[in-house]
Amino acid sequence: MKSRRDLVAPAVLGRQGYTEAQEIRIMQRSFEWTRNLLEEIERQAPSGMTAPTYRSGTGVAADQMKFDLLAALFDHGFVNAAMTDAAGEREIQSVSLTADGRDLLDALRSDGKWTWIERRSKELGEPLTLTFVKAAIAESISGGFNA
Repeated sequence: MKSRRDLVAPAVLGRQGYTEAQEIRIMQRSFEWTRNLLEEIERQAPSGMTAPTYRSGTGVAADQMKFDLLAALFDHGFVNAAMTDAAGEREIQSVSLTADGRDLLDALRSDGKWTWIERRSKELGEPLTLTFVKAAIAESISGGFNA
């Protein structure tokens, strides 16, 4: 029997061309970056700041990592954004958090919630990817965090 991840992951991961192995590598080293990036996006909304444009191919490793992470967050429905191609580079503009993005940020800020997600990942033998985290957050909303 296929797991929910087996059914969801190929369709979701393929949109930006990330393989499951690439997504796992990105996410394993970047949940701290994820929280920082989501907080950056969250701060923009009430301040009235114009959302920055994120570009691929900048040649700076940190900028490329940020772009890759933002693209993955977009693919998984954690942020709304406009994706465009400009002068041979991909751009992400007009970024805002979705309801799922706010739930992810809450989980990343809470040691208890994040510990529950990590424990659930180990129990199920699933890698800690955005696909899994999104499913775990949905499960937690139906009572998992306090179970």
